[in-house]
Amino acid sequence: MNLSNPIELLHKAKNTHGDLSPTQEAEFSNLINLASQYPNALITRTVTASLLGLSIKSLEAWASNGSRNLPYQKCSRSVRYRLGDIKAYMDANTRTHTL
Repeated sequence: MNLSNPIELLHKAKNTHGDLSPTQEAEFSNLINLASQYPNALITRTVTASLLGLSIKSLEAWASNGSRNLPYQKCSRSVRYRLGDIKAYMDANTRTHTL
């Protein structure tokens, strides 16, 4: 996979619920790893939902009611998330135990 073109990699990601193929897992892992190089890269709500293992409806609800601290950018009717913000959200919500 060509990591020199992060935009191509972003466009390959699909909205998938349930089990991911090994190829999809590798693509999503690469997206998260690219966050340190390209923290301002904007990705769609569909790709963001896939990365977080959520439905698009969940992200819409979070944006509407402000229940989660996941910033987004809105331009006209389009919603985009910064790759760096998604990585920060994932890091902040990583747990090693249930307490």
